[in-house]
Amino acid sequence: MSIFVVSKNHLLRDMIATILESRSQQVKTVCESASAIGSTRDGDIVILHDPASVIAARTDIDMLRQATANLKIILVPKSEQLEGYFADFNNFVAAIIPEGSSSEAFLSAVTMVSEGFTISASISRDAIHKVKPSELLETGLAEGHQDSNIVASLSEREKRVLKLIAVGASNKAIALDLGIAEATVKSHLRSSFLKIGCKNRALAAVWASINL
Repeated sequence: MSIFVVSKNHLLRDMIATILESRSQQVKTVCESASAIGSTRDGDIVILHDPASVIAARTDIDMLRQATANLKIILVPKSEQLEGYFADFNNFVAAIIPEGSSSEAFLSAVTMVSEGFTISASISRDAIHKVKPSELLETGLAEGHQDSNIVASLSEREKRVLKLIAVGASNKAIALDLGIAEATVKSHLRSSFLKIGCKNRALAAVWASINL
């Protein structure tokens, strides 16, 4: 797997490449336009930073996928444009990560995408920015395999609570949805975290998005 970084801002594209290479990620090409990428293979990752518009991003993606159908695309729009990109590209690209995210958040996204995950808008808004690559490896989340035994050990209420945190619901919202006290929600979360082997809400949200 190779990574291609596309940005008109040469400082940012070099910074992205440096961050990736510091974690032994193979950056093949750094360029200012999608048309300059060159040859790609299925499974390669293309990072498109700050496309001119949603339409321009779709044009670039269509062009890239005509050449290589199974490219993994990560969009990095400006924060103020994020919701527009979520609306147009959620589950159409591998991930949408806002410009200005921490290096750990960015590396987490690339790690998950390289392992075959698609990061939904709800995860991108919340959990992915709090999950470190090392935590993904420690919990087995980076392997991308569903764990049917652990799923079977969860009660229906615990599954429901985990599904709700996976879409970004707060404890208060979960309590209202289920008609229970917030203290009961916290109890379900503690029990669930122990069963699934995740030490915090962010990791549990990622686990739930994969397994439930």
